[in-house]
Amino acid sequence: MKKYFLLLLPVIFLFILYLSLPDFLIFNSLSSNYNSIRDTELQVAVYHQKNIDYLINEIAQEHNMINGTPTTLTIHLYHSKREFQNGYKPFYSISIDYSKKIGDCPNTGNLLLIQFNNSFPFATPSTTPFSQQITLCYDIL
Repeated sequence: MKKYFLLLLPVIFLFILYLSLPDFLIFNSLSSNYNSIRDTELQVAVYHQKNIDYLINEIAQEHNMINGTPTTLTIHLYHSKREFQNGYKPFYSISIDYSKKIGDCPNTGNLLLIQFNNSFPFATPSTTPFSQQITLCYDIL
């Protein structure tokens, strides 16, 4: 009985450690300014991958609240910081263009143009990931 408890103790410790991790960690930010345009690129480690759309929205809101709204915000999602350091491709990338709002989409009103660049999730530095660009339009409430 004591043997089983000692074997189970590290598993319980790792599970509690996993639960204490945040949903995401922004570990690298690059901002380029020229004229009146400011482009920002974020590298984000995702620890709890629940809903990508919700996570992207949460990351963008946190960044815009702290640093202000850029012209273009590009978010690259990694499973860990080590993937970025070892040169792996992100498992998900999105570019949010805040400058294109009205007239870029078929509907009228205050619209936001979002371009997705979805990469193959298991791409290694030696492989070329499959990528697909999708453009979506959302109403800004």
